[in-house]
Amino acid sequence: MIRKELLLMVIVFTTVFSSSCQEKKVEPFVQYVMQPEIELGQTTDLYVYFKVKPDSVWADADHIGGLELTDGLKEVKSHINGSTVTDDKGKVVRANYNFFTYAKATRLGKIDFPGLNVMVKGKRYKTPPFSVTVVKQITISPDAVKIELSSDKKSYGLKDTVRISLYEYSKFSNASRKNTSSQPAIAGKGNEIKISTEQGPDEISGIGGFDKYLDAHFKLEDIDWDPTGSKKSIEIRNGVNYLKTLIFSVKLLPKHKGEFKIGPSEFNYEVYKNNADYFSGLTPNNNGTYNITDKGSTKLKVASQAIAFDVK
Repeated sequence: MIRKELLLMVIVFTTVFSSSCQEKKVEPFVQYVMQPEIELGQTTDLYVYFKVKPDSVWADADHIGGLELTDGLKEVKSHINGSTVTDDKGKVVRANYNFFTYAKATRLGKIDFPGLNVMVKGKRYKTPPFSVTVVKQITISPDAVKIELSSDKKSYGLKDTVRISLYEYSKFSNASRKNTSSQPAIAGKGNEIKISTEQGPDEISGIGGFDKYLDAHFKLEDIDWDPTGSKKSIEIRNGVNYLKTLIFSVKLLPKHKGEFKIGPSEFNYEVYKNNADYFSGLTPNNNGTYNITDKGSTKLKVASQAIAFDVK
């Protein structure tokens, strides 16, 4: 099996703007991230995300009862991965730190995770309570993935900054998002995947005509987006854990007064229940390369609501 942390993602983007930071909701300093429901005997991804690289890490228990981990909790500190996002001047604007392993479900029922503690500059942080449920069989329903487009206010002044964000909420860790009108070229060889694509505002947002609309009515002040989905978090919605991923967020300065409508955003998704289904999509060729297909996935077309606001 190809280990996901060994897949080198080489991404070529042509855009009209650069990545940078924007304010976000406060998230735990350290947290487990895993799909909330998994099938007995199947394997899925388990992440631990950190806001900064910790000085030390230890767990309240060495094992997670009911899960068989490829790399155990004792190995978290020595297996922390790091990545950075830079702007067009080479300045680091975002850093991600995480521990990744595979988790195989070995019994049915609710599985509670032990607390994971970290020390950073003499201060202690701990994961919030976390659990998953193991079932015999999972069905991927039409609401398995949702995307939500929102603005921070409904009314703005001409000198105000308009903040718009688009987030993905998924019940599955392997949910591949593709723009409905622009598909990337994907190829692989050995332990490397190469993705070549040109992405502008329309492709990133999934909103047709978004680029022209922005140019006509707003000045782009700042944008934050995560092309590889490398930073996820857990958000509880109606009592259910969802994997939350930023698609994009922007800060805009209005060029004039008026009423504005943006969206909806639309994407095609390929959703996989577990890693066995995901890896079944890697189809080998005779020359040692392989193609990435949608075999083993459930296809969904997902759309957000549109948003409306005025500038006075």
